[in-house]
Amino acid sequence: MVGRLFRWQAVVTLGVAALAYMFGGWPAVAAAVMGGSANLLAVTVFAVRMALLPPDASPQRRLAALVRAEAVKWGISIGLFAGAALVFPEHFLVLIVAFMATTGVYWVSLLWEVPEDRQQRG
Repeated sequence: MVGRLFRWQAVVTLGVAALAYMFGGWPAVAAAVMGGSANLLAVTVFAVRMALLPPDASPQRRLAALVRAEAVKWGISIGLFAGAALVFPEHFLVLIVAFMATTGVYWVSLLWEVPEDRQQRG
């Protein structure tokens, strides 16, 4: 499922970049790619940090790892946005749109595959 998420986020990033090119040329494309990539990188780091957790980890350890991974994800996103604001100040809106679009893919992906034990019970 993670691979599918990354592929769809990449497709959405390229779609936003194509639209950005029509309205702002190559600098807008670069801003869109940076916005989508910021999300891709943050989600990748989050997934890797969670995947490194041992399968027999306690619930407390899992929660702590989740909180740390989320904090790192936020840190990466904020850092990349700060850098992008300096590099692409005139195309910052494009960057935000690409980030929001890839975030939308992330939230929709939560509905793709629901394990049987999480499905509604009748």
